[in-house]
Amino acid sequence: MVARLPQFQEVQLSGRPISGVQLMVFLRKFLQLPANESSVSLVLGVSVVALGLMSLALVWQAEIIANQREVIRWLEAMKIGA
Repeated sequence: MVARLPQFQEVQLSGRPISGVQLMVFLRKFLQLPANESSVSLVLGVSVVALGLMSLALVWQAEIIANQREVIRWLEAMKIGA
């Protein structure tokens, strides 16, 4: 028996089709390039801002869930819900 590689969908990159295997080889080579200090600082700054926004969204969502819990208890007390 001969093992076959899975068929990958072709991707358009700069106008020419690239198979999945070629894309992975390209990404491995590209991601092994060293990053300069300003790029690292920029990415860290963007990450800090994104994490801050996500934490605010989490607190906002927790308030909504708490309000829903109060409404559910009120409905149970009124015997409207099961």
